[in-house]
Amino acid sequence: MKYFISDEHWDIDGYWKQLRSLSNRFSKDTFNVISNHSFHDARVLELNISNTSLLRRSLDPTSIEAKIQDIDGYEYVIQWSGINQLDLSFSGKKKIYRSDEADDYYLELEDRRGLEEWAYDEITSIDNTYLQHEITLHSEALIKLIFRRMIVKRIRRWHDIS
Repeated sequence: MKYFISDEHWDIDGYWKQLRSLSNRFSKDTFNVISNHSFHDARVLELNISNTSLLRRSLDPTSIEAKIQDIDGYEYVIQWSGINQLDLSFSGKKKIYRSDEADDYYLELEDRRGLEEWAYDEITSIDNTYLQHEITLHSEALIKLIFRRMIVKRIRRWHDIS
């Protein structure tokens, strides 16, 4: 991450400035979603990897699709295509710390809730061809994608939240 390094160092203004400079690299609809909508606390429902090299010749035949549900109950599909690099770091265990009244922290348990929710992310440019999307989940999983194209679509609302 370049702009969201730690809780103490977030360059939100710098991030939005550089994201606006990338607007011509996305469709109008996708840019509208990524610049005006937050996926913070969205649930990761699916993460699928496809290889189209058997179907057609392509320089970067790998694509990834994620289905997520935001906190308002809407489901989105995010598609990254022309994948040049994928890094996924996920241990499957997250340590949960609690404090007592004296503010001494101790390990209470290891949580095994899977990928958990989307914490934060940033999209940056690698060069004139590739973009990078880094995603941190609440489970401490890290997803880093270097890709050519990204499409985000809202597909439905799961249920009425009331």
